[in-house]
Amino acid sequence: MQDKITIEVEKINGSIERWQRRLSRAVNAIKRLDAKRKRLVRKRLTAKLPTAPVDGAVIVTVPAASETAVTLAKSIEARPASADPGEIPAFLVRRQKSPADEQAAAQIRAEQAERKTRKAAASKARSKAKARGELRRMPLEGRAALAAIRGA
Repeated sequence: MQDKITIEVEKINGSIERWQRRLSRAVNAIKRLDAKRKRLVRKRLTAKLPTAPVDGAVIVTVPAASETAVTLAKSIEARPASADPGEIPAFLVRRQKSPADEQAAAQIRAEQAERKTRKAAASKARSKAKARGELRRMPLEGRAALAAIRGA
């Protein structure tokens, strides 16, 4: 017969498992809702807004801006406008490599090449040993083992 503590621990374990299942379901539901919200906000931002002419002026009806739309608008305003539309933005321009960068890259490439040759030599040696049957040979036993130990 199980004691009270063991029974209580089993009940707690069952409860933890149920809550973890609920938690994972809730997390998945939140992810789906978040993705749906993002799709709707994106759809609203890209939708054409209706316009109505009034006495030569155009009145544009604008839906209420969400927090995401305001953040997106601020990030777009924060980007500097370049004079030439064909110009590469500053954050995409690659900087020139310094001699120290070139030297470090050459050192890394040399280490990689050296490692590659070491690995190739080891693989070649392993293949030759396998072809000669050395990998199937039994280890030393008895007197031969003692002789190898004493000779070493």
